[in-house]
Amino acid sequence: MAKEPGKTCVVGASYIALECGGFISGMGYEVDIMVRSILLRGFDQEISEKIGEYMQKQGVNFIRPTVPNKVEKLENGKLRVFYNDP
Repeated sequence: MAKEPGKTCVVGASYIALECGGFISGMGYEVDIMVRSILLRGFDQEISEKIGEYMQKQGVNFIRPTVPNKVEKLENGKLRVFYNDP
C-alpha cells in the first residue's frame, strides 16, 4: 500500500459504504460512518440494524443521524469533516 488510510470517515449507509467501513476497520484503522437516517435503505430494517450492531461490536463508530456540513483540507493533506452533533 503506497499510503495507509489512517482514520477514515465514510459518509452514507449503503451496502458499499458499510462494506468499505468494515474492511478498513478490519485492517485496524479507526472508522466513523456518518448515517443520515437508516442503514441499508430498501433492505429489511431488522437485519440492517443487526448488521450495524455487529459492526459496532467490531469497532466501527456510527454517527447518526447526521450529515457533513463542511470538509476542510489541512496542511498535512488530511481532511477534517465538520457536522452537527446528533
